[in-house]
Amino acid sequence: MCVCVRVLFRAGGRVESRYYSDLWRYSRLSNTWLQLSAGAAAAQDPAAAPAHGALGTPSASVHPGGRAHACGVVDPATGVLYLHGGEVGSGARRGDIFAFHPDSGQWEWRGGSNYVDEQYTTSRTSPGGRSHHACWFHPDQGLLLVHSGRAVGVGGPSPDDPIDDFWSVPRKRRQAQRDGTGRDG
Repeated sequence: MCVCVRVLFRAGGRVESRYYSDLWRYSRLSNTWLQLSAGAAAAQDPAAAPAHGALGTPSASVHPGGRAHACGVVDPATGVLYLHGGEVGSGARRGDIFAFHPDSGQWEWRGGSNYVDEQYTTSRTSPGGRSHHACWFHPDQGLLLVHSGRAVGVGGPSPDDPIDDFWSVPRKRRQAQRDGTGRDG
């Protein structure tokens, strides 16, 4: 969920064992919900795998797939919604970054891994698969900031291993950067 000044976005989620891939926007001013994206085959398969498409290319066929406990934030300069990570079936975590462009109604794969991360490592070049984490946008620097969360493989085989790291991901598609060493585990 991402809360902005006048709107709230709700992307995906989980009900019991079903993961959803839809995107909704709530307007405080009009007290209404609007479905922005139904997700691929959401009615038939709410846990549909993501469709990454070509890196950096918005498309009607690109979508983040079903997931829960992802983080989302809006870039106030562009109005683009960024969605990172999240939990998918069997407790696995995703580390991909998607951007939703409200003007076109299309998703774009912005980076991160295009597979389900099964093991967290400290030698990554992107934030990696995680859920239950925090993110926010630094408008002056044009950075998506990602902090902490839960991942598989930090201190054992549990899908709920806590991580304590901090990443900055540029608005323009460049390499993510780990900021500070943090404490893993």
